[in-house]
Amino acid sequence: MAVGEEFLLKAIHGEIIARDAYRSIAQKIAVRDGKQVMLAMSVEEDKHREALSDRYQLLTGKGFVFDPNLQPGSDFGFLEKSTFSRTDAVEALSLCLGAEIDAINYYSGELVDATETEDIKMLKTLVKFEKRHKKKLEKEIKRLKETNHWKL
Repeated sequence: MAVGEEFLLKAIHGEIIARDAYRSIAQKIAVRDGKQVMLAMSVEEDKHREALSDRYQLLTGKGFVFDPNLQPGSDFGFLEKSTFSRTDAVEALSLCLGAEIDAINYYSGELVDATETEDIKMLKTLVKFEKRHKKKLEKEIKRLKETNHWKL
């Protein structure tokens, strides 16, 4: 079975929201090390968005259009509670960590039913990157709690 249009729409929206969250966090950080980590993750999320958008185009024959009214499903439920402009860094990163775990589960769940070679390749790549993001966030959270290396 090929990935479906609804799956791709939710996934693309999720990647856009994650990208924007990492950019927002990066803007609040004065310390170069933390800023670079967040900006690098935002670039990777944009690459995920691009891969998913290409697959959406191929599947549907139409270009992806962002719908600001579309709320991500329960897999990205943390976003509805998030107000990055008002959360402290640890809380913001914890929310992002939850999103990465949700993304791993979302993509892994779709991978179980995928039969198209391109879908399998794309989903495996996404799972691999989201797992790396999870590890980076865990490291940043630990460092923030222990040393406040962002000097907040």
